[in-house]
Amino acid sequence: MLRINLLIILFFLFVSCKRSVDGVIQTTNNINIVFHDISNVGAPVKKGDYINSQLIVKDSNDSLVFNSDFNGLNGVSSFLYDSSMYNSSYSELFKNLIEGDRISFITTQREFSNCFFKYNDFDSDFIDQSIKVNFRFISSCDEENQITFKTKL
Repeated sequence: MLRINLLIILFFLFVSCKRSVDGVIQTTNNINIVFHDISNVGAPVKKGDYINSQLIVKDSNDSLVFNSDFNGLNGVSSFLYDSSMYNSSYSELFKNLIEGDRISFITTQREFSNCFFKYNDFDSDFIDQSIKVNFRFISSCDEENQITFKTKL
């Protein structure tokens, strides 16, 4: 009986360790969103709100492309959730997030810069290189609450 119980336990350990897609959502645009922290409290972002986040973006050579610690207010980067975001290839990504989630995904520098910074005047091929985006969704605020949020930082 002890052997059977031991075999059952080993079987379940083996099966549970083989799962390689847990925490991954693939969008219809073929962006794989890897969830590192999943929040069960908080609200999703609404159109017209500000997204407060921590971003670390690295290229394929692991070189830093963007970091909220160096470019944000006390490590927080804020973006307006407007049509350039909710009509972008990341629209499904933001629909699946709530405050407190931490994710990563791979995209191109062109898509990232166009969506987050509204910059699309590119001359170089390097802009089509892949980057890895680590994104922590801190909060979502309307315009009035965003002013209060920023003054607390």
